[in-house]
Amino acid sequence: MSAQRILVIEESTVAAALTTALTEAGHSVTAVASAAKGVEALASTPEYDLIIAGLSMTQADGVHLLDRCKQEHPDIPVIVLAAAKDAPQALTAVREGAYDFLVKPLDHDPLILAVSRALEHRRLKRENQAYRVSAAQSSGAQDPEHLRQVMTNLQQSYDLTLEIAADLQNLKDAESVAHAKRVTAFTIALSRALGLSSEDIRVVARGAMLHDIGMIAVPDAIIQKPGPLTATEMRILREHSFHGYQVLKKIPFLSEAAEVVYAHEERYDGTGFPRGLKGQAIPMGARIFCVAHALDAILTDRPYRQAKSLPEARVEIAQLAGKQFDPAVVRVFLDMPDRVWANLRSEIEKQAQGLPIP
Repeated sequence: MSAQRILVIEESTVAAALTTALTEAGHSVTAVASAAKGVEALASTPEYDLIIAGLSMTQADGVHLLDRCKQEHPDIPVIVLAAAKDAPQALTAVREGAYDFLVKPLDHDPLILAVSRALEHRRLKRENQAYRVSAAQSSGAQDPEHLRQVMTNLQQSYDLTLEIAADLQNLKDAESVAHAKRVTAFTIALSRALGLSSEDIRVVARGAMLHDIGMIAVPDAIIQKPGPLTATEMRILREHSFHGYQVLKKIPFLSEAAEVVYAHEERYDGTGFPRGLKGQAIPMGARIFCVAHALDAILTDRPYRQAKSLPEARVEIAQLAGKQFDPAVVRVFLDMPDRVWANLRSEIEKQAQGLPIP
């Protein structure tokens, strides 16, 4: 990655250590010691790619730095630095617009990873904006062939978008990409058995592949926490469905898939999140995905239990029909032979490339 411009707003000792680490990583760093100085730096040089700000700095001098950044520089991600005792305030900062937070004292590797992820997030947002501008400018073209070519190019951009999104997920959690591939394969197989059209299967498959893309908005401190989450942390984690929806609905040819992402944590009995949708109010693609997702979870080793067998998975899913799952989808799932799922898992494990969407 080429050198990126990073604005560090922190007291001098921490700022010096950050400057050294980020410079060694190939970035261009400007460091200031107060929120007021940070606002001045943004006013004189607005084209920063990332802001790293100490939590106390965001409140100093009566300047609400996060609010200013959100209003005046919404495309620049902000990483907040906080002492361990200030973690609740850091979580609040994330809810109010910060991209992520890190706890001091900082370790080198988590810092560089968080910075890389934030910069990738900014790059994705800028490319999405470029797609939308291109579509808007071309929609008024008088030449039908020109418009057709533009739309074809946008369709081809889908593969690139998936690749970028998968890379972002990989930065956050390498296992999430393998999990997404398995769930997508299961979702496609179940959708075909249910008789969905080819176009509908493509939509559902895209949603399945990107179902957890919103996790890039959840701080590592929450995802990697070894113990139970607090109520506040759980609330932030549960917002990932909405964050994923917000990203995908703006991308050409992924707006329908965004609905699957938005509803992928809903439950048939209405006890899911984020909207508490019930029964047929949950998009069909999300209802199919939920069964496929549960199947992969049951068949995969977890830190707290070993993977279960396919017969055990069938029993567990059948017991939750009408509660977590659509009974009609479960009936079709139960009619499908074990070899379908075993063969899919085996093939995916052999693949060196990404999963092709039909």
